[in-house]
Amino acid sequence: MVEKNRLSVSVRDLVEFSLRSGDLEYASMGPSNSLTAIRIHQKIQKGRPEGYQNEVPISRTYDTESCTLEVNGRIDGIFESSGQTTIDEIKTTVGDLEIVSTRPNACHWGQAKTYACFYAFQNKLAGIGVQLTYFHLLSKEVKEIRKSFSLTELEEFVGQLVSKYLEWTEKIVRWIELRNESISNLTFPFKTYRTGQREMAATVYKAIGNQSQTLIQAPTGIGKTMAALFSAIKAQGNGSMQKLFYLTARTTGKGAPEEALNTLRDHGLALKSLTITAKDKICFNPEKACHADECEYARGFYDRLNEALVEAFTHDRFTCDLMSELSQKHQLCPFAFSLELANYVDCIICDYNYVFDPRVYLRRFFAEGKKNSVLLVDEAHNLIDRSRDMYSAELNKSTVLEVRRLVRDKQRHLYKILAHLNGLFVKIRKKCEPAHGRFVEAQLNPELKLSVGKIVYTMQAYLTQNTLGDNCQAVLDFYFSLTNFLAVMERYDENYTTIYERVGKDIRVKLFCLKPAKEVRKRLQQTISTSFLSATLTPTGYFKELLGCDDAVQEVHLQSPFPSENLQTLIASHISTRFHDRQKTKRELCTLLSSFVQHRRGNYILFFPSYAYLNMVYDLFGHPGFEIKTIVQKPHLSEEDRSHFLNHFSAQHEKGLVGFAVMGGIFGEGIDLVGEKLSGVAIIGVGLPGLSFERDLIRNAFDTPFRRGYEYAYQYPGINRVLQAAGRVIRTENDKGVVLLVDDRFNNRSYRSLLPSYWQPKLIRDEEDLNSNLTAFWNMVTKDSANGNGSISI
Repeated sequence: MVEKNRLSVSVRDLVEFSLRSGDLEYASMGPSNSLTAIRIHQKIQKGRPEGYQNEVPISRTYDTESCTLEVNGRIDGIFESSGQTTIDEIKTTVGDLEIVSTRPNACHWGQAKTYACFYAFQNKLAGIGVQLTYFHLLSKEVKEIRKSFSLTELEEFVGQLVSKYLEWTEKIVRWIELRNESISNLTFPFKTYRTGQREMAATVYKAIGNQSQTLIQAPTGIGKTMAALFSAIKAQGNGSMQKLFYLTARTTGKGAPEEALNTLRDHGLALKSLTITAKDKICFNPEKACHADECEYARGFYDRLNEALVEAFTHDRFTCDLMSELSQKHQLCPFAFSLELANYVDCIICDYNYVFDPRVYLRRFFAEGKKNSVLLVDEAHNLIDRSRDMYSAELNKSTVLEVRRLVRDKQRHLYKILAHLNGLFVKIRKKCEPAHGRFVEAQLNPELKLSVGKIVYTMQAYLTQNTLGDNCQAVLDFYFSLTNFLAVMERYDENYTTIYERVGKDIRVKLFCLKPAKEVRKRLQQTISTSFLSATLTPTGYFKELLGCDDAVQEVHLQSPFPSENLQTLIASHISTRFHDRQKTKRELCTLLSSFVQHRRGNYILFFPSYAYLNMVYDLFGHPGFEIKTIVQKPHLSEEDRSHFLNHFSAQHEKGLVGFAVMGGIFGEGIDLVGEKLSGVAIIGVGLPGLSFERDLIRNAFDTPFRRGYEYAYQYPGINRVLQAAGRVIRTENDKGVVLLVDDRFNNRSYRSLLPSYWQPKLIRDEEDLNSNLTAFWNMVTKDSANGNGSISI
């Protein structure tokens, strides 16, 4: 007998699939106030009479010929009243409490009636009471609405919901069967594994099976994207997970997993994948407010959604272009449509934000007690600083004043309470003056929290009533940022500090997350398995601690699959690039770099720690007769500008090419310049993040007798920038090139110990020593090429 597919759905998702209608409410797409809602639920539950049962888990199974559907949820409360069992469903609101009586919310009642149906069925009750309890966030008033239903009525109601949902799930079941069969027959798409690639694939597969975590340091060129995806997909075919996430740090990182999946499809894989594109990059109406009053793609969104989902399910590769095409056809917001479609695909390729950022993470996949997803976190060295940004929040006085001006004529109540918040900023400015413009506190300002909370709930009411009028988008943006600020206040603990500072004429309050590990760990605990992937996870203990890994996390360090003689690493330790030495060493540095790029015609990138230092050297670079073409990275490049920069390395240049770029930027990692597209890189400095007040706070937070805070705040982030930039040189087994490290600190033990052992760096004392080593290396390359041992031509 063939085992039937098992599917699960929450009561809420079941109800919303059938009953949602009308407009897309962007207020509901903002940061979650889940902590506030939980506390309100708990407060109401504690105030109930003795015998009241709260947070009661419940589920019911429905069998069809092809699948078993489990519907599960948690009842807010159960109590006895006048001899009748009653189900209590608690909701928070900012709307008029009288309206909830006269205009009942179909989804609210649908949830409560479904819970009541399940409970009455399990306990053989002929009838049951259903109560909706509304708590008004502003007035704190509570309104209770109670009705009674027979089990027959409820069975008919829920039966219709389940029947409609099963029509859709039949498509999903048939797809899963097809997908799993294809995965069962899938073999590795290349004739052989690269060195270390099989070990990496096995590590990811076992981690999923063991429901554990891995930190995998895999050198550039090993094929880590294919190894990770192939093994994870094989595990998915065995039923080890429902959803596979491939997380990237940048938009440019999405190309590699998309290409890998396409290669697997060419070898027989059937898999539905979705690449989530940021809202601002896929929006059809960037000039209009994200509101049904202004945007036709938000108006009536849910009325057209299900029909669009049915058509979408005939496709497999949901790229940005396809999502735009389908959304235009069905007149749907493409970003919101992609979030809905995410429920039904097998693999989601997206930015870190959609898993870790409390403002935009895909909540339905990481609900409490729900572990059915696997994470593959690419370029994981970026997640530490990114997570600090995700879990921090800031608020500026100037923004408060601007929004207050915008609502003055139409929303007088909001105008008044914004005045109170502005008054708090005035107090903060006075405290900043004797503190040289800035002071720090290790706790929250309770008056500020109260004021922000009141404004958020007031704005929710106005958004619900669609009464914002002109300048709607600016007010919406402020609402979202303020809601996030309040959410961070709810999470605030010993891992945070509060920065108050004067910025020009403005005043800023920042809730700064010093140690993001606790928040990252919460999300990891809601997954089946997580594999952190990067060519640079050095030192491992630093990443293990700051990424919130389990103590039992497996650490895997794979060696480079390419011959060490293909790469020459030189250390110019006679030049200091420290900030206070740059002026006096800049000419000597220019001379050294000029010799480096002229020794052999080719393409080179010179990496600097900052734009200021880059421009200082670029202005002096070259000499009369210097004929090599140069190209310079500018701040805030568009995707078109980025492509223009990289295209120079694919073109033929008679005298060669020198690119000037910044470490840690878009050209410092995640780009493939194979073969003669790149002959070498010079890395100027040890990559330290710029000295800053916030970095010093991080240093102080991690400074203990057993650990140097400087390493955590500056040295380790810096060396990973260096290693990433150096990793641009050797991308395949045929690549040969040079890495020049310029700074006396590279000869210190504390830095040398962090460099890969296969680099085998050589010290050079001066320009003559540089040329001697380069001559020996490139002569060897020429000899190997002549003997047929490489594909590099001179």
